[in-house]
Amino acid sequence: RDTAAAAAYFREALRFDPRNGELLERAFVAALANGNMGDAILLADRVIKRDAKNGLAHLVLGIKAMKAKRYQTARTSFSNGGGGRQRDITATLLSGWTYIGANDPKRAIETIDKLRDDRFGLFRDYHAALMFDLNGQKAEAVKRIRIIYEAEKTTLRIVDAYARIMARSGDLPEAKRAYEAFDKLLP
Repeated sequence: RDTAAAAAYFREALRFDPRNGELLERAFVAALANGNMGDAILLADRVIKRDAKNGLAHLVLGIKAMKAKRYQTARTSFSNGGGGRQRDITATLLSGWTYIGANDPKRAIETIDKLRDDRFGLFRDYHAALMFDLNGQKAEAVKRIRIIYEAEKTTLRIVDAYARIMARSGDLPEAKRAYEAFDKLLP
């Protein structure tokens, strides 16, 4: 349960046995779990050379590409790691955000709306609301955020997004009411 120690241990073990695939994988996961993105990115490149379909490594490399504003490269990484599968919610949502970064909000929404499974509705509509709001489409943002707020009023992140979107669209009393209702529910 000590991610820093695990990351250091596997990094050192890998130095003494650099061709050991199991050590490489464990060092990569430990670096990622510890939040050491620099090491995780370097190790992800090596993991991909050994396992071209490693979804976690492709996810890390996609995030690296997003940070560098190489959105097409990011989408390619996400799809190589399984982002094309219906159930890969993280890769699908991140792919949607790459379109926002590339100033293509229509494709962003189309991408995340591919998450049709009802179990993903909360994530889909939450991210769609944020995307619409960021793009200045207030009516669509309100429509999407209201759907999830009505379904889940006990999650602070959702309540906060709802209130902020409502306030930005001019409904300050509703924003205040949402915060007050949450405070009564979970003081």
